[in-house]
Amino acid sequence: MPNKIHKIVEGIEEMQTVNAEHTFRVGLIANTIVNARPVYVEDIDSILKDVKSLDISSIRGEFPILVEFVKGIQVSILLVADKDSNEVQCYPCSRNAEDNIWIPYDIAFIIEQDDILQLRAINSWAVHDVPSQLVIDHMEALATMVRSFLYALTSDSVEIYDLGEDHTVINKKRVSSGKMPIVNTYGIKQK
Repeated sequence: MPNKIHKIVEGIEEMQTVNAEHTFRVGLIANTIVNARPVYVEDIDSILKDVKSLDISSIRGEFPILVEFVKGIQVSILLVADKDSNEVQCYPCSRNAEDNIWIPYDIAFIIEQDDILQLRAINSWAVHDVPSQLVIDHMEALATMVRSFLYALTSDSVEIYDLGEDHTVINKKRVSSGKMPIVNTYGIKQK
């Protein structure tokens, strides 16, 4: 099952940006996704917890991660650890139904150590609009899933493993047509 890294990068190449600042931010996301390790979480319910405090120092070397929730939700979230703090910057991406491409949300979020959630605009128009309660609830739900995933990693209850996929044949075709090759996908398993 190929991961979404190549689809998001290709979607970003096709998407319309609003201005230079938006182009810059989306470009940073694309450059980081290329270096991220894609990790599938097939059953979020098995690790879902109400995490109030999180210390990522023991897993700092794992970042960036593109966590892909497989069941029930069509979203991938790029996780980037802040180098100077215990914050995790989270950039959700999903399939745009109109254009059928994977692109970043206009709003990202930052998870701080003590259960604080900050919203961050990717698109400058989002700065001027106050997010609706629906958007806030959605971001809080995504943050709960991310916190649970990170907590499972930091508490050593799960481990990341390579799914052992072989994309050699499809990658030859992709590279010859100028597209980004598909990288191996990782999963998590209980220890």
